[in-house]
Amino acid sequence: MFEPGEVVGLAIATSYNLQLSDNLSRRIAPTNQPIALASTEQMVSRNLGDVFRFSAFPTFRLSPAFRAFTMIDYYRKSNDSFSLSSGTLDASVLDNNTSMRRVSAGAGIHYRSIGRNKDKLPIEAGLRYLATFNGSGGLTPKTSGMNIYLRLFYHVFGSQKE
Repeated sequence: MFEPGEVVGLAIATSYNLQLSDNLSRRIAPTNQPIALASTEQMVSRNLGDVFRFSAFPTFRLSPAFRAFTMIDYYRKSNDSFSLSSGTLDASVLDNNTSMRRVSAGAGIHYRSIGRNKDKLPIEAGLRYLATFNGSGGLTPKTSGMNIYLRLFYHVFGSQKE
């Protein structure tokens, strides 16, 4: 977290998920044919698209324990790839509409207790609202939601005493 002053701050999070290939049994049919016959079932090699996510959280300190924040979240999933090792069917029809891109924005408030005792662990709680305002791709959800969270910390191996 970057805090250039006493009041404002910026937290950034990013992730990249490399998805490896596998083999599985799938029914292969064009997208305009909603019910695939059992005779179209084949073993296919599937390589799921990689996933990239980037989030930024500008914050504003209201008091030592409370922060208000906004957030912007970008999510992208690459196209999946399907292929057959043998057979007469075209497995590439399973590739259709498998990529996704989504941009969401939101805001919230965060509380973190301020422990005066070194042995006392913090408690965190917050409220966050996030809504998708732009998206594209096959199964990209355009959602909005509210999260309420509470985090309690504890010492796994006893208390930390000096």
